[in-house]
Amino acid sequence: EYQHQTGKSYCNQASAGYYVDSIASANQSICPEGYYQNQIQSSSCIIANPGSFVSFTTGDAGNMNTSSYNLSSTSASYTGRIGNEYDSYDYYKINIAKSHHISVEIESSNVEVNISLFDQSMVLLDSNNSSSTDNIVSTNLTPSSSARDVFVVIEKVNSTGEYYMNLTYYTSDGSSVVGDIYYSIDAEIGVDESLCSAGTFESDYGSSACTEAAQGYFVSNPGSISQTPCSPGTYQGLSGQTSCLNASPGYYTAAYGSFIPTPASLGYYVNTTGATSQIACLPGTYQNQTAQTSCIDTDAGYYTSSSSSPAQIPCSNGTYQPNTNQESCILSSPGYHVPNIASSTQLPCNPGTYQPFSGRPDCVDASPGYYASAVASTNQSPCEIGSFQPNSGQSRCLASDPGHYVDNNASVTQTMCDFGTYQPYSSSSSCFDADPGHYVDSTGSSSQIACLIGTYNPDIASNSSTSCLAADQGHYVPNNGSSVQLVCIPGTYQPNSAQSSCMDADSGYYVDSYQAISQEPCSLGTYQPQAAQIGCYGADPGHYVDLSAAAMQTPCPAGFYNPFSLSTNSESCINADLGYYVPSEGSSSQIICLEGTYQSSEGQSSCIDSPEGAYVMNQGQSEFIECLEGTYQPNVKSVTCLDADIGHFSSGEMSISQTPCAAGTYQPNSGQSSCLDADIGFYVSLEGQSSQEINPFDFYTNSSGSSYLTSCPSNYITIIEGAISINDCLLDSDSDRIIDEDDIDDDGDGRLDSIDSCSPGVIGWISNSTTDIDGDGCKDDIEDSDDDNDSILDQYDAFPLDSSESIDTDSDGIGNNQDIDDDGDGWSDLQESNCETDSLISQSIPLDTDSDGECDILDSDDDGDGELDVSDWAPLDANEWLDTDGDGIGNNADSDDDNDGWSDIKEIEEGTNPLLPDTDADSYIDSNDEFPNDVSEWDDTDNDGVGDNSDSHPGIKYFQTNLQFILAVSGGIIVLAIIGYLGVITLRRKPENISGSKSEENEVIEVDYPHEGMPKPSAELENNDPIGISENNDPVEESSKEETEVIKDNSHIDALLNELPTPPKPPIISPPEGTPVNEYGQKVWADETGQVWCVNSDGSILRHDAATGGWIQYHNQY
Repeated sequence: EYQHQTGKSYCNQASAGYYVDSIASANQSICPEGYYQNQIQSSSCIIANPGSFVSFTTGDAGNMNTSSYNLSSTSASYTGRIGNEYDSYDYYKINIAKSHHISVEIESSNVEVNISLFDQSMVLLDSNNSSSTDNIVSTNLTPSSSARDVFVVIEKVNSTGEYYMNLTYYTSDGSSVVGDIYYSIDAEIGVDESLCSAGTFESDYGSSACTEAAQGYFVSNPGSISQTPCSPGTYQGLSGQTSCLNASPGYYTAAYGSFIPTPASLGYYVNTTGATSQIACLPGTYQNQTAQTSCIDTDAGYYTSSSSSPAQIPCSNGTYQPNTNQESCILSSPGYHVPNIASSTQLPCNPGTYQPFSGRPDCVDASPGYYASAVASTNQSPCEIGSFQPNSGQSRCLASDPGHYVDNNASVTQTMCDFGTYQPYSSSSSCFDADPGHYVDSTGSSSQIACLIGTYNPDIASNSSTSCLAADQGHYVPNNGSSVQLVCIPGTYQPNSAQSSCMDADSGYYVDSYQAISQEPCSLGTYQPQAAQIGCYGADPGHYVDLSAAAMQTPCPAGFYNPFSLSTNSESCINADLGYYVPSEGSSSQIICLEGTYQSSEGQSSCIDSPEGAYVMNQGQSEFIECLEGTYQPNVKSVTCLDADIGHFSSGEMSISQTPCAAGTYQPNSGQSSCLDADIGFYVSLEGQSSQEINPFDFYTNSSGSSYLTSCPSNYITIIEGAISINDCLLDSDSDRIIDEDDIDDDGDGRLDSIDSCSPGVIGWISNSTTDIDGDGCKDDIEDSDDDNDSILDQYDAFPLDSSESIDTDSDGIGNNQDIDDDGDGWSDLQESNCETDSLISQSIPLDTDSDGECDILDSDDDGDGELDVSDWAPLDANEWLDTDGDGIGNNADSDDDNDGWSDIKEIEEGTNPLLPDTDADSYIDSNDEFPNDVSEWDDTDNDGVGDNSDSHPGIKYFQTNLQFILAVSGGIIVLAIIGYLGVITLRRKPENISGSKSEENEVIEVDYPHEGMPKPSAELENNDPIGISENNDPVEESSKEETEVIKDNSHIDALLNELPTPPKPPIISPPEGTPVNEYGQKVWADETGQVWCVNSDGSILRHDAATGGWIQYHNQY
């Protein structure tokens, strides 16, 4: 028990998680880390068991009544916390003595919780939720006639963080409070031990934290006292894990406690997860990378003959392999070769080469006189007759050239043809004799020479041009190479020898026999227009020939004709008669002139058309006939005259056109020589008319020959057709075809003349409710100046068509009589009347500060801030309604509402009331009060956090109670005594040189690198501190050690070391460029010797030990 207050008649029970181990204690002590206490009123703490820990940062009250944490039966401010999203409830239990009650107030700035009180049977006594303004629960309404247990239950609503339970423990009558409600106690820390979570363990008692499972190890269950090594096939590269990872395909682990998987070596693979060994690649496969899940089939052109191959072997020259996954290569076949290594195919020997053997890297060239024509030949072939080959390595033989021949097999040359022979073709075995009509005068000829045109040769095998003979007279040779001469046929002749053709007989001449050497002329009366003819033509009718050897006949000229043939002179042509004509030369007859034409002379080539105004009725006429009066003819070559049409006339002889009757005249008959004038009462408005027209209604004519009508004046009509005077026009005002004399509504507006105020008035409208509002017969928009008859002229009437409205103040289209807001200012006329503004002036608007639609005169809260004007400090400012300190600045704008020198923000931070200058009412304003929330304290002279009224030594900050002062003085005396004792011992000890090494018991072995599973050296070992280390690792009592000062002389060792040669530096280990990073942030690779290395993400280097399957740390030396 303890009591931190003075003048109390009782002591407080040590809280759960605390202890008091001495009498007259002023305070309780929190259990140190590694210790806990779940009971109240304890004098010691319980050491944490292996597999558990206790720290100052962890602790959580149970989530049900059976696992609740105990609270002391005293007032205090308890601290608890909602640690995470799974921490839904905190249960606490307190024993309440007879005639006592408790009340609990919950406070929190960052976590929202509900609080409830239950009795020992879990019957609800009181509760409060987080949304309530009253956050206090109590047992006041429950009986207190006997002691009982009460559960305080905190329920998380949202968020996480600390909360404070201000628990007041008091007597039922409220006369006394037990304990100090301001005394802070942590309700969850040190109350119970916590099991080590999965992934951690603790093998010792009294631990404040658990140890994470090392790399290569795991802890699967909470509360474990040891870690388990990963079995072969698994590993764990991280610490603090609950399980091991199976080695991925391509990796394996052969040893226990592996923290990194071993990649499969070159020539090996791992195709399963959790493998404990690697598998060698079979013959025909290989693997040139580490960490692979399969082997690679050898490529075509490669093979592997043994297992675990790190690379494939290329096939040698002369061998190949077309398939993958092979253990050997294939010899090339005869006719084939393989010139390169690593070939996937054999190459056929190209044409011109051959290969009779297998397994060869090349082919053999074919010999001269031989060839190899096919691909992949196994032998060569001799050239056949007609071909030869002078070169080696050829795919074919050469055909003998034209002019040459080859008459033996396997020849390397060809032979030229002799004189008188030739060979036009290649591949020949002999030559041809020259044909008749040809000769060959040189050797090696590919062709024979033809005898020229005009010559011929009847013999064969001729060897000279003299063998060609000239053609005779009357003969010809038209082509080169002819063996005979040809005879000239009739129509042709040839007077010379050695000619290539015969001459055609000229026009005007003829040849009528074979082999002729001359031509004959045509006689008089005959002619021949063409060459190469065998006779002459007689002159045709209409023609004559008056010369010999004539090529053409002469035609009779136009106007003349000749009906006879074979005429020999021009007198045979005859003149055309009167009424006839001959239009072209060479005519055999004359042509009669047709109707409409005539000819008055002989020997003419054409007829004359009859002129305009005349005609010719019959054929063969020598003159024309003139048209008479009343007829006309506008065209030439006419056979008759035309009668003048009705409405027209023709006044003279030989007229070429008719004349239309002028306007005002007409002609009803055809063939007339004049027109008739229109009668009075009639008119003819257009020319060429066949009749006159009677005057229509409303028009008149007063003379004959009229071409136009005279209209009656406006609004006048006629009641008959054919009017002859203006006197026939009568008045009709409304144009209804009823003259005013007989009409009862002259202007036709629907109002009888007897009641029409405007008669006759505007025409063309009807009086109705739209056009004549007041029905007075006057058209509103033209004749009426007061349309609605409301005694307001239209020009001053806002509603000229509405007799009930005439004014619209706000121009909104609604008259003032009907408009509820005449001036359109948004306030009704009734509102403006109540608010005392003018409803006809839009600028006269009621004042409405808060814009709530109620003017200030009627509004009880002008600024709409919820505070009535009668109690509002600023009735026209919606942001202010209270000025606590009366400084003229409203509280919302005032940073210090109570004017106590502390801002409102600082008062909230300090927990004081920003509206009270003296929160605890101790007569000291908050800014001058060291303890503004404690009515019993206001000053702290020594700044030790304890008020002067409670501080036993208010001038010394290190002592708040007399007991602390006594203990401090006693401690100082003891320290001085120990320092004096050690000084005496030091002065009495003599220096000693120790040349030997340390005893075996105290020898410290430094390890360069940790093996898998070996913990790192402790901080003490790293500092070379031998205390606590013995040969059997048993702790050594401090009291049994003897302090010694060791002075070492190492100068002779340094001299020897300086004489030694400098050892070579080991190579620097680093990953090759491009080495990938695995999922653990590590780079793993194999060097050129096959040694596997690993670089961790922190830069540390590991070397794989193939013997153990484990990893050894390696240090680069620079």
